[in-house]
Amino acid sequence: MILPIAYPYTLERDRAGYYVARFVQFPQATARAPSIDALAPLLEDALIGGLMAHLTAGLVPEARRAHAGECLHTLSVSHATKLQFIGLMKLHKVSHRRLAAHLGVRHQEVTRLMDLTHNTKIDALVEAIEVLGGKVSMTVEATDSVPCLENDDTLGL
Repeated sequence: MILPIAYPYTLERDRAGYYVARFVQFPQATARAPSIDALAPLLEDALIGGLMAHLTAGLVPEARRAHAGECLHTLSVSHATKLQFIGLMKLHKVSHRRLAAHLGVRHQEVTRLMDLTHNTKIDALVEAIEVLGGKVSMTVEATDSVPCLENDDTLGL
Protein backbone atom coordinates (compact mmCIF):
# COMPACT_ATOMS: atom_id res chain seq x y z
CA MET A 1 0.00 0.00 0.00
CA ILE A 2 1.70 3.14 -1.22
CA LEU A 3 0.46 6.19 0.64
CA PRO A 4 0.58 9.67 -0.87
CA ILE A 5 3.47 11.91 0.13
CA ALA A 6 2.08 15.19 -1.22
CA TYR A 7 -1.11 16.82 0.02
CA PRO A 8 -3.08 19.81 -1.29
CA TYR A 9 -3.86 22.81 0.85
CA THR A 10 -5.68 26.08 0.43
CA LEU A 11 -4.06 29.39 1.21
CA GLU A 12 -5.96 32.48 2.27
CA ARG A 13 -5.54 35.54 4.44
CA ASP A 14 -7.52 36.04 7.60
CA ARG A 15 -8.94 39.33 8.92
CA ALA A 16 -5.71 40.11 10.74
CA GLY A 17 -3.76 39.76 7.49
CA TYR A 18 -2.14 36.46 8.42
CA TYR A 19 -1.70 33.70 5.85
CA VAL A 20 -3.66 30.56 6.73
CA ALA A 21 -3.01 27.18 5.12
CA ARG A 22 -5.64 24.42 5.46
CA PHE A 23 -4.99 20.91 4.23
CA VAL A 24 -7.94 19.81 2.13
CA GLN A 25 -8.03 16.20 3.35
CA PHE A 26 -7.41 17.12 6.98
CA PRO A 27 -9.51 20.20 7.87
CA GLN A 28 -8.03 20.28 11.38
CA ALA A 29 -4.52 20.58 9.91
CA THR A 30 -3.89 24.31 9.63
CA ALA A 31 -0.92 26.63 9.82
CA ARG A 32 -1.01 30.41 10.30
CA ALA A 33 1.76 32.97 9.96
CA PRO A 34 2.25 36.67 9.15
CA SER A 35 4.10 35.93 5.90
CA ILE A 36 4.49 33.19 3.31
CA ASP A 37 8.13 32.77 4.34
CA ALA A 38 7.10 32.27 7.97
CA LEU A 39 4.29 29.90 6.95
CA ALA A 40 6.41 27.51 4.87
CA PRO A 41 8.22 25.79 7.78
CA LEU A 42 4.92 25.34 9.65
CA LEU A 43 3.28 23.32 6.86
CA GLU A 44 5.07 20.04 7.64
CA ASP A 45 4.05 20.07 11.32
CA ALA A 46 0.45 20.92 10.47
CA LEU A 47 0.29 18.11 7.91
CA ILE A 48 1.88 15.60 10.30
CA GLY A 49 -0.75 16.48 12.91
CA GLY A 50 -3.53 15.87 10.39
CA LEU A 51 -1.99 12.60 9.21
CA MET A 52 -1.53 11.34 12.78
CA ALA A 53 -5.18 12.08 13.63
CA HIS A 54 -6.28 10.36 10.43
CA LEU A 55 -4.14 7.27 11.00
CA THR A 56 -5.06 7.05 14.70
CA ALA A 57 -8.72 6.94 13.66
CA GLY A 58 -7.87 3.94 11.46
CA LEU A 59 -8.25 5.91 8.24
CA VAL A 60 -5.84 5.71 5.33
CA PRO A 61 -5.17 8.93 3.40
CA GLU A 62 -6.00 8.77 -0.28
CA ALA A 63 -4.06 10.31 -3.12
CA ARG A 64 -5.55 13.55 -4.40
CA ARG A 65 -4.23 16.05 -6.90
CA ALA A 66 -4.26 19.74 -6.17
CA HIS A 67 -7.14 21.49 -7.91
CA ALA A 68 -7.14 25.03 -9.25
CA GLY A 69 -6.38 27.49 -6.48
CA GLU A 70 -4.76 24.88 -4.24
CA CYS A 71 -1.10 24.45 -3.36
CA LEU A 72 0.72 21.15 -2.78
CA HIS A 73 3.00 20.29 0.13
CA THR A 74 5.34 17.32 -0.23
CA LEU A 75 6.45 15.59 2.96
CA SER A 76 10.11 15.56 3.94
CA VAL A 77 12.05 12.42 2.99
CA SER A 78 12.01 11.11 6.57
CA HIS A 79 8.27 11.62 7.02
CA ALA A 80 7.50 10.22 3.57
CA THR A 81 9.56 7.10 4.31
CA LYS A 82 7.88 6.65 7.67
CA LEU A 83 4.45 7.01 6.06
CA GLN A 84 5.32 4.27 3.53
CA PHE A 85 6.45 2.04 6.40
CA ILE A 86 3.07 2.59 8.09
CA GLY A 87 1.36 1.70 4.82
CA LEU A 88 3.29 -1.59 4.63
CA MET A 89 2.38 -2.41 8.24
CA LYS A 90 -1.30 -1.87 7.43
CA LEU A 91 -1.09 -3.77 4.13
CA HIS A 92 0.48 -6.86 5.67
CA LYS A 93 -1.46 -6.55 8.96
CA VAL A 94 1.74 -7.13 10.93
CA SER A 95 1.60 -6.55 14.67
CA HIS A 96 4.17 -4.41 16.45
CA ARG A 97 5.31 -7.42 18.47
CA ARG A 98 5.77 -9.63 15.43
CA LEU A 99 7.82 -7.02 13.56
CA ALA A 100 9.81 -6.30 16.73
CA ALA A 101 10.72 -10.00 17.01
CA HIS A 102 11.97 -10.01 13.40
CA LEU A 103 13.98 -6.84 14.01
CA GLY A 104 15.32 -8.02 17.37
CA VAL A 105 13.96 -4.96 19.21
CA ARG A 106 11.28 -4.26 21.81
CA HIS A 107 7.77 -3.62 20.48
CA GLN A 108 8.00 -0.05 21.80
CA GLU A 109 10.69 0.59 19.17
CA VAL A 110 8.23 -0.39 16.44
CA THR A 111 5.64 1.92 18.02
CA ARG A 112 8.17 4.75 17.76
CA LEU A 113 8.86 3.85 14.13
CA MET A 114 5.14 4.31 13.42
CA ASP A 115 4.94 7.67 15.23
CA LEU A 116 5.24 10.42 12.62
CA THR A 117 6.26 12.90 15.33
CA HIS A 118 9.16 10.76 16.59
CA ASN A 119 12.57 11.38 15.04
CA THR A 120 13.76 8.09 13.58
CA LYS A 121 17.01 7.20 11.89
CA ILE A 122 16.42 6.40 8.26
CA ASP A 123 18.48 3.19 8.59
CA ALA A 124 16.01 1.82 11.15
CA LEU A 125 13.10 2.58 8.81
CA VAL A 126 14.86 1.00 5.83
CA GLU A 127 15.53 -2.18 7.84
CA ALA A 128 11.88 -2.39 8.96
CA ILE A 129 10.63 -1.75 5.40
CA GLU A 130 12.89 -4.50 4.05
CA VAL A 131 11.65 -6.96 6.70
CA LEU A 132 8.14 -6.20 5.43
CA GLY A 133 9.21 -7.01 1.86
CA GLY A 134 9.58 -3.40 0.76
CA LYS A 135 12.47 -1.71 -0.95
CA VAL A 136 13.70 1.83 -0.42
CA SER A 137 15.41 3.71 -3.22
CA MET A 138 16.43 7.30 -3.60
CA THR A 139 17.55 9.39 -6.53
CA VAL A 140 19.64 12.51 -6.31
CA GLU A 141 20.20 14.41 -9.53
CA ALA A 142 22.96 16.97 -9.98
CA THR A 143 22.11 20.27 -11.62
CA ASP A 144 24.36 22.79 -13.31
CA SER A 145 23.70 25.47 -10.73
CA VAL A 146 23.08 25.84 -7.04
CA PRO A 147 20.44 28.61 -6.94
CA CYS A 148 20.47 29.18 -3.19
CA LEU A 149 24.26 29.34 -3.08
CA GLU A 150 25.06 31.24 -6.27
CA ASN A 151 25.92 34.45 -4.43
CA ASP A 152 27.53 32.76 -1.41
CA ASP A 153 31.31 33.14 -1.41
CA THR A 154 31.75 31.24 1.87
CA LEU A 155 31.70 27.84 0.13
CA GLY A 156 34.13 28.72 -2.63
CA LEU A 157 31.64 27.87 -5.37
